[in-house]
Amino acid sequence: MIATGRIPILIALGVTGMLYGTHYILKAPGYIAPPRHTSSVTESSDPLQLREDIVATSKSLTVINAASLTLKRLLDENHTLRNEVTTLIASNHHNVSTLEQLYGTRLSQYQAALSRADAQLAARPATSYGGDDNGN
Repeated sequence: MIATGRIPILIALGVTGMLYGTHYILKAPGYIAPPRHTSSVTESSDPLQLREDIVATSKSLTVINAASLTLKRLLDENHTLRNEVTTLIASNHHNVSTLEQLYGTRLSQYQAALSRADAQLAARPATSYGGDDNGN
């Protein structure tokens, strides 16, 4: 069964975003995976290896921080765009309502004018005359 409610869809989008973000970070240029040692890094007996691990971790953190800032900027832009779309929708709704009122008023005016014209035509006495349409 597929969940189609708003909450399951939002959760699915969130999970997809996290997976994509993780993939983006792991595939980013300059990202170096943290060292995998059986012993703790602080227990390393090789100072050169310890220094390389620190440099690699520092580079990885720099890349992760840059990716995080990029994602934050994209989220801010998304929020701004969402607000603009909401404003446009509200403006469009207002314009549609205004047009409906305007056309409704015009339609009422035309119907009233048509009714008056019908009443005036009905009130005229029937005239008959001999001759053609040119008055002869």
